[in-house]
Parts: sequence; structure tokens; C-alpha cells
Amino acid sequence: MSTVTTDAHDGPPAEAVAAVGTDGLPAGSVPDVTVKTLGVPKIASPMAPLLASRQTTEHYVDETDRVLLDDTLGGVIGRGLPVDQLPGLEPCGPRRKIFFDPSKTRAAIVTCGGLCPGLNDVIAGLVRNLTYHYKVRRVIGIQNGYQGFSPPTATTSSS
Repeated sequence: MSTVTTDAHDGPPAEAVAAVGTDGLPAGSVPDVTVKTLGVPKIASPMAPLLASRQTTEHYVDETDRVLLDDTLGGVIGRGLPVDQLPGLEPCGPRRKIFFDPSKTRAAIVTCGGLCPGLNDVIAGLVRNLTYHYKVRRVIGIQNGYQGFSPPTATTSSS
């Protein structure tokens, strides 16, 4: 394949652009977004009484549901795949069965500071759900991102 570049166009040749999709992957390829699980959840969720009569809603997530990777009809049609083969992600939210016993679970919320409007509300909501709905007994906050997991180091000043 020969390519011709001119001063007016510094990018890749047109043939290469056509072979690459908007997501940077080869056109027609499907990225691996397989969700790895911890096995079969066996513990009844403490949220179950609130969810007993509901199907998939904002209060309950069905185990077979997926959030599609493509967020436009054009993107879905462009994949040329049947609906059950479209790439998708596992949605977040409460389930009927969970993996860990909340009474024996500790939760840590890691933050790294900076400006993020609404983050305090998100953290407060998470703490309330963990303590009131799931009955998690210990929720801690970790400051300074992953560095907050490291023990503080002693510093000395030479004055």
C-alpha cells in the first residue's frame, strides 16, 4: 500500500482512517468488556424487603441486564451485531443476592481531594446507604488517594 502525504494533511492516510473506528479500535471489532465475577452471590441482600415486589427499576438491578457500550443508535447499528452480542457493561445498583455479609464487611472510601462539585453529597449518600440499608458497621475515609493507604513517614527539619 502506498501513501501520499502533503503539507496540507499531516494525519494518517485516508485508507488507515477508514479502517479505524471512532473508539480507536479496528473497524468492526468488539472490545473485551467481559465482567469478571466473584462467583455466585449467595447472601440475601438487606435491601431485599425493599425490592420484593419490583423488577428492574432505579431501586434494583437485574443480573442479566447490561448497559450498552454504544450510546447512540448509529453506534449500535454500526456494529452490525445481534442485540445479545452487543458489548455492554454490568450496571451498578442493589441486587437480590450479594457476595459479602454486610455485618462482617468494612468499607473504605478513597478520595484524593481537589475540586469536584457534588462529591461530598455522593460520599454522604454512600455512607448512608452502607450504614442504614446494608448495616455495614465500619465505614472509613481514606484521604490523599492511594497514598492514604501508606503509613505516614516521619519528616525532620534542619533548622
